[in-house]
Amino acid sequence: MAKRKMSKADRLAALRDKIAQQDMGTSGFMRLEQGLNQVRILPEVGDMGFFFQAVGTHYIDDKRRVYCPRFTSEGELDCPICELVDELYQAGDAASRALAKKLRVRRHFWMNVINRANEDAGPLILTAGTTIFSPISSLINDPEYGFVMEIDDGTDVKIKRAGQGLETKYEVIAARRESPLSEDPELVEEWLSAAKDLSYVELSDDPAEDAELKGDHAVWVLPYERLVREYKLDDTLDDAKEDAEEDEPHRRKSGKRVVAEEELYDDEAPASEAQIEVRRRRVARRKRK
Repeated sequence: MAKRKMSKADRLAALRDKIAQQDMGTSGFMRLEQGLNQVRILPEVGDMGFFFQAVGTHYIDDKRRVYCPRFTSEGELDCPICELVDELYQAGDAASRALAKKLRVRRHFWMNVINRANEDAGPLILTAGTTIFSPISSLINDPEYGFVMEIDDGTDVKIKRAGQGLETKYEVIAARRESPLSEDPELVEEWLSAAKDLSYVELSDDPAEDAELKGDHAVWVLPYERLVREYKLDDTLDDAKEDAEEDEPHRRKSGKRVVAEEELYDDEAPASEAQIEVRRRRVARRKRK
C-alpha cells in the first residue's frame, strides 16, 4: 500500500509530534519555557532534610559530566576534580586558568515541583541555578511568605523566562494568595509518593552495588578513587590541558570565549585555607622537579 503523500505543513507537524515523544534524557525534569512558568514547590520527601538538594556538576568534556562529591555533600567528601581545579588556578598561567574555568563545579539546586500548566505530568525535578534559587530563598526569608512549600497553605512561585543563551533573564515572584497544593487529598498523596528522593547517596567502589545503593535516590556521587579510575582523569585532563594550550593563541587573538549557559549562574566550590595551602605546596614541589 503506497504512502499517502503529505503536505509540507503536515509533515512538519508529524515531525514535531514525533520529536515531542522522544526521551532525550530529560524525562522527569522540568524545562522552563519562555514567558511565565507557575510551579508549586513540594516539601522534602524520603531522606531529604530540606525541600532542595544542592548538586555540583563538573563537565569533563562535551559528552561526560560528573556530580561533584565535595559540593553535593557540602564538603563532607573530597573531589579529585576540585583539587585539580585548585592546582590549575594556583599554577597561574593562562592555559591552566582556562582549563580550570572549564572544569570548575557548576552549582544547581534541585527541587521537586508541580508544573501548574501541566499537572497531569506529576512531580518534576526543577534544576535551578542561583539566579532562580536566590529569589526563592528571599521569599522563604520574607515573613509574608515563609514556607512556600507547605501542602495546605503554601504559595505558588512564578518564574518568568525571557531571552535566549547568554541573554537569558529570570524573574521570580510569589503568587498573590496562599493556596493548597491541591483540593484533592488523594492527588496530594499521589504526588508526594511519586516525588523523587533528592538527597544524595555515595556509591561504593563496586559498580555491581550501584543499583542497590541508588535505590530511589535521584542524586548520587562516586568515591574519590573510583572517579579517578573510571573517568581516567589523569589522561583526560592531560589531553584537555594540551587542547587549552593549543587554543590559547586563538583566545588571545580573538579575546572571546564561548560560555555554556550553566556557567552564567554557577561558581566554583570554595576550598578551605588549609586545603589551599596543601595544594600550593604540591604545586611548588612539582615546579621544583
